[in-house]
Amino acid sequence: MTDISDNKMISSCKGCFFAQKIGITQIGCELNKLEVFKNAGAIVKEAEDESEEFYIIDRFCQCYRDSQWGDSVDDPKQQILLETSIPVNFIVLHLVESTMEDLEKTLTDIASQSNKPASVIVVVQDPEIKDGFDVRHKTHEYLDRVDVSFYIVTMIESKSEELAMIDEAFIKCTNGYYSVFRSGSSIPHNFILKLNEAVNFNLEAISMIKPKDDLNGLTIQCVVHKFLRGSNSKMSILEKIEMFAKDTDRESFVKSWNEYYE
Repeated sequence: MTDISDNKMISSCKGCFFAQKIGITQIGCELNKLEVFKNAGAIVKEAEDESEEFYIIDRFCQCYRDSQWGDSVDDPKQQILLETSIPVNFIVLHLVESTMEDLEKTLTDIASQSNKPASVIVVVQDPEIKDGFDVRHKTHEYLDRVDVSFYIVTMIESKSEELAMIDEAFIKCTNGYYSVFRSGSSIPHNFILKLNEAVNFNLEAISMIKPKDDLNGLTIQCVVHKFLRGSNSKMSILEKIEMFAKDTDRESFVKSWNEYYE
């Protein structure tokens, strides 16, 4: 990384494992990052020194890796997807009617994610649930083995609305994104990978991915949820984001489920 005269931080492709070269001249990037940066409005320039010709970019490229790193991994492209994975928190709504089998199904899908989740928050709707200990024990069983931290949040009353449950869970979320699924819902194995690919590799601006049905799969950028202060009695967080996007000409920041998942 080099600090240039206009105080911008630039990235240099010199020595990067993913740089495509003919002789001493770089002609591209294996990850197609040069085109992605250009399409995002970045300035990509040719540069050279006494030993080779390469590109410099007026943005930070988190995919830079040297040849020593590349030679140490079996699948460099897959490994870089894992190393640059965006933080995603899963919020699992365990409703009054949910069963332990439902919870197991969703936890299985979370535990099998190709990219590790930042955290999992299981929100129990019924404060009188008889198998409350089992919820914690079962979550331990599935998430301890993949070393994912989790929280169990129990609502005060069984009539708590799902949007209120999401707001309670948000308190435990780390920065990045959160995705909501009810107990029993299926989650694609590549859920985090696809989101990471869109944000970190394709440089897509995503404030929200709409759910695949009425709620399952709802994915929201944490900073946006915090800025809009979640849901309230007058408007849900979904409605707030859509209204804000329209008012600020950022409607392209709101994506549909089918843009990334089948």
